[in-house]
Amino acid sequence: MVRSLVSKFVNATKGAPLWIEAFENMAKEEWSAAKATLNEYSKYAPRNDPQYFLAEALVSYKLDDYAASCHFLELARRGIDEGEKYSIEEKNYLHCYADRLAEKIYVDKDFAEFFGDFSALRFEKVRSVLKLNFPLSLGGKGH
Repeated sequence: MVRSLVSKFVNATKGAPLWIEAFENMAKEEWSAAKATLNEYSKYAPRNDPQYFLAEALVSYKLDDYAASCHFLELARRGIDEGEKYSIEEKNYLHCYADRLAEKIYVDKDFAEFFGDFSALRFEKVRSVLKLNFPLSLGGKGH
């Protein structure tokens, strides 16, 4: 038990700066740098973390690696559905974000499968960090 807690603490302290760096690179549209940072972060990422998989899906899409993007979207959706740290509203929001990205891939590569319910979105019930890191517009700086 203590070893597990120590491991989680070490992973969090080493991973957090990499996570921030990855999103800074994404905001600057430095997609290759973001990919490299996410690759390094993956050593410390929580298992089945949908936020990590969504970030990887976006970066892969921006680097024209549609197969990888679809793979990460699938992993993200599983993590969203199985995750216990998200409210129902947050799960729906993250699914809607994944749907927006899948829609972009569909336009570019004839792929789409949608899971979110946009009509049921209640933004006030979704943590700000999720809305900031995964904007539904996919159009702002870095997204």
